[in-house]
Amino acid sequence: GKSEKTKGGSSGEGADGKVRALELLAKVAPVLFLAGFLLFVSLGTHLLLRELAGQVAPRANCVVPVTGDIPKWLLWLEPVEREYWCFLFYANEALLSKGLALLAACGAIVAILPLRININEFSMHHFYKNRLVRCYLGASREERKPNRLTGFDPHDDFPIATLLPSDPERPYRGPYPIVNCALNLNTGSELAKQERHGDSFVFTPRFCGFDPPHSKEDRSVTRRTGDLSAEGYRATPGYMEASGPCLGTAIAISGAAANPNAGYHTSAPLAFLMTILNVRLGWWLGNPRREAPSARPGPKNALVALLSELFAQSNGRSRYVNVSDGGHFENLGLYELVRRRCRYIVVSDSEADPGLGFEGLGGAIRKCRADFGVEITINPEPIRLSDGRSRSHCVVGTVTYPETEAGYAAEACGRTGTPTPRGTTGWLLYLKASFTGDEPEDVQQYHAGYPAFPHESTADQFFSESQFES
Repeated sequence: GKSEKTKGGSSGEGADGKVRALELLAKVAPVLFLAGFLLFVSLGTHLLLRELAGQVAPRANCVVPVTGDIPKWLLWLEPVEREYWCFLFYANEALLSKGLALLAACGAIVAILPLRININEFSMHHFYKNRLVRCYLGASREERKPNRLTGFDPHDDFPIATLLPSDPERPYRGPYPIVNCALNLNTGSELAKQERHGDSFVFTPRFCGFDPPHSKEDRSVTRRTGDLSAEGYRATPGYMEASGPCLGTAIAISGAAANPNAGYHTSAPLAFLMTILNVRLGWWLGNPRREAPSARPGPKNALVALLSELFAQSNGRSRYVNVSDGGHFENLGLYELVRRRCRYIVVSDSEADPGLGFEGLGGAIRKCRADFGVEITINPEPIRLSDGRSRSHCVVGTVTYPETEAGYAAEACGRTGTPTPRGTTGWLLYLKASFTGDEPEDVQQYHAGYPAFPHESTADQFFSESQFES
């Protein structure tokens, strides 16, 4: 994270070559790791069964293939090479009984443990979540009673369903949070989702869920009964647990960038590798369209979910769904606000984008047009780099909704005009991490030493004080 490899490097062919080499390494490394991993598993199994088998058949009965000299650094494999064929063809009956006993023991472990261990508890999620909760939610509490060893206080976190003005004595008057996540859809027949490999999944104080493909029957059930489960949503209280998901859990899922199933970033070899190493920050939730799974904190059988992650086979039809970082679907949080027809939207784009290519903005505009028929018109040209600097930190655009405006539009001077004949218009204020040259002297000094700032790699999770303050 501190090396030049993640700081952008110098410009020119050398830097491009280095980037290409790193990209090639990222593609090849998982495959090479898996091949080596399987070879060592095979070797370990062979050595273990060889010991269990005891004395193999006499060497006189063995067929030892003719091979060349074994290199000195591989001499430790010489007994394996010498006795492999004997072991394979002439092992005694003890091998069969002991091997079957070992297989049965492993089968029993695999059958029982997944029923007793919640897959969500057996991951790196809590390592990540506890620190986010301590940093942001715990920092705002004056009376904490943290564990003396860890510094964590379980009361720092609280159910997201409490962020509603329902308590008359202590009414909540803060913002209505919409925590954006990505529902991983690596298999399915929806052609529109083949590139995305995901959909939007939200946690809010009232409802949690996603918007699945709808049939006429689904819509009629919703209109007739008001049951939003047919639409892919479930009331937040009672979802996952009696009080609903906690805010810290929702935020940690929303930031679960390292996950085997990662929306349009999903790679099958990398998913296999990350699952083997248990690099899993995402979460398994009951499918909101199903009653019983929605009330549980995780899958009943962890093995089924784990195999779905291992082979990148998660989908939106199963009893449990895999949810990860919202950036694996749409990284700005704009999509759900457009779905709600918000008129004034502020977007803060903080993603690492050293070339200012606006990938997050372009992807959000494309999805809003395709899914909602909403046109977003915005020109980010003033933020683009010119001689190494931007001319502005923000731009303003318009959001044109397909519905006809029912009210009146006010002119700039306050006079009321006539009803707008066309679609409803909203406004988008888009802020982008950028360097314009009019920043305070200490920030300019830091930029002089680290030209990639403010788009240093997000792989760097250990900021220095000067880096953090800048």
